[in-house]
Amino acid sequence: MRGIGKQWIAAVVLAGWMGCAASAVITEGVLSGESRISGRFGPGDMSTVLKKFSQGLDRPLLLGVDAGSAPVAVMQLADWLRAQRPLLDVDDACTGSCAWLLVSTGRGLDVRRGAFIAFDTASALQLFEVVRQRIEAGELFTDASASAASRQRLQDKVKAIFADAHAYDLQVRKLWPAPMLAFVEALRGPLNKPELVFDDERVNIAFDGDRPRCLWWVPDAQGLRQIGLDLPGFQPPPRERLAKQLNVNAAQIYVGPMLEAQPAQGLCAQAKEMK
Repeated sequence: MRGIGKQWIAAVVLAGWMGCAASAVITEGVLSGESRISGRFGPGDMSTVLKKFSQGLDRPLLLGVDAGSAPVAVMQLADWLRAQRPLLDVDDACTGSCAWLLVSTGRGLDVRRGAFIAFDTASALQLFEVVRQRIEAGELFTDASASAASRQRLQDKVKAIFADAHAYDLQVRKLWPAPMLAFVEALRGPLNKPELVFDDERVNIAFDGDRPRCLWWVPDAQGLRQIGLDLPGFQPPPRERLAKQLNVNAAQIYVGPMLEAQPAQGLCAQAKEMK
């Protein structure tokens, strides 16, 4: 997913929807050491987790799941972590689905010096959920029988993606307070004039907007406290490092607390002036 100017674009290759191959680093702590789950978490990694921690997770967990992980696999990991309730220690970064689904699953959380937590404002799954909701509401494919046929072809091709997007949305809404969700949606801005292009191999979605978009929210200590994560003294890394690690322009990252109101042009229209 990328926000280009005032436009959101998501492209999904249908054959690769399940995501990356199993490649995460999964180690069980020994003696006083921490256990670890980090790297790209793929569909096959959950079986490794269950084997490695067949007796449960009784040590602190060093967490560093990459943003490029398979969302469905991360949802499975989140369900398991909620049952384990470990002490979590973020190593380097917890971004995207890791932030949305994992950081609130433990009985305690720490973030190592120089590490950070980042919430994406519109992942491919989130954009597909918007499309699914608008189709169900009768806002798309409504012109004629040809549109109805196109709607059915799209739904047939992305049935599994729509199901995963809806499940992801439900998990996120259970985990986080409504004011936070509203704030992140405001950072993203309105999603107007959806355009869908699809064939047998891929689906492309584009939305227009009315202002520059924030692609990521990196909470500071106050922002984390606002969403129930108390980390006194936490300071995010410099914006330049965040931009490099998140692979976006620094002006597309909002760093700070939740705000009750945002400027008319959005917070990321001013990001270059923020420190």
